[in-house]
Amino acid sequence: MKRYWTTSIVGGAAIAALICSMSTAPAFAEDSGETTNAIDAIREIAPEVLESTAELRNSSEDENVAATAGLQHSTTVDLPGPGQNVISFKDGSDSMFEVEIPTSEKTTLEKFGDQPGYNNNDGSTTVPVIKSDGSVQITTVLSDASAPSKFEYKFELPVGARLVLNELDGSVTIEGADGDFLGGILPPWAKDANGTNVETSYKVSGDTLTQLVILDGSETFPVVADPWLGISLIERVVKTKDPKGFRYMVYPTPWGRAGAGAAARWAAWGEAAEKGVPRTATLQNQFLCHYDVRPVTSLKSSWNLEAYTRDKGYAGFVRNSCN
Repeated sequence: MKRYWTTSIVGGAAIAALICSMSTAPAFAEDSGETTNAIDAIREIAPEVLESTAELRNSSEDENVAATAGLQHSTTVDLPGPGQNVISFKDGSDSMFEVEIPTSEKTTLEKFGDQPGYNNNDGSTTVPVIKSDGSVQITTVLSDASAPSKFEYKFELPVGARLVLNELDGSVTIEGADGDFLGGILPPWAKDANGTNVETSYKVSGDTLTQLVILDGSETFPVVADPWLGISLIERVVKTKDPKGFRYMVYPTPWGRAGAGAAARWAAWGEAAEKGVPRTATLQNQFLCHYDVRPVTSLKSSWNLEAYTRDKGYAGFVRNSCN
């Protein structure tokens, strides 16, 4: 019988990628020291991973659902329960995107409160953390030098879609056949127990993404590493009013703020409009200006678009610092 850990998330740019199964699904165990130790390691080494998370709660409404959280829209993320080993993104009843977490025949599913963890019994524990913006950090904790240093994620993409590695920053974009942004993964990172960066990188071969963590003996264990999977570019839009008229404060997700490339600009605008920004020429040009001049605007907490500002055209807003 299938069982899942589930949370509803804010829907983002549409993705139709499916991740192929790669290994044996995990067994199940109740609260365990290994998962507790992994959560403690994340909290000490990379506490930001545990910030802005989607709320998980127990549910008895569906025998196939072990925990759920409701936010906005009908998109859900399912974390695999006993007998399962893929994270599934769904829009209603339709599967949009699935990704398998690295597991083996020795993996056991454990809990830390409502947060599932996957003890691989090889020196590593995987803790996928769902964020309130709809992204997922698939965090893996390496407890000692016996842990593996290579983690593979195999994708089954729509016809013509592909994984594109950005050689400049190491991020990966899922690009549709027509060049549209479908989703992506932020640049990889890894830190040891002292907070020291550990060398890590992605390699793309066809439909397979591999994260390599380079252990040279100088690191202090545990080591925390993760791919941060993003499908949502805009977290929320807040409408305000000043004496001149309405303003729209657009809050990008980490992926929309820094990770997604130029191919995602129209997907980002579409998502901003879906979440409350009127589709007018002046607001569109202000938004595209803010998006295109990153990383300058990535330092701003929100991108503020003024409905009352006359349209200057895209080039005009660029010349005037997006104002």
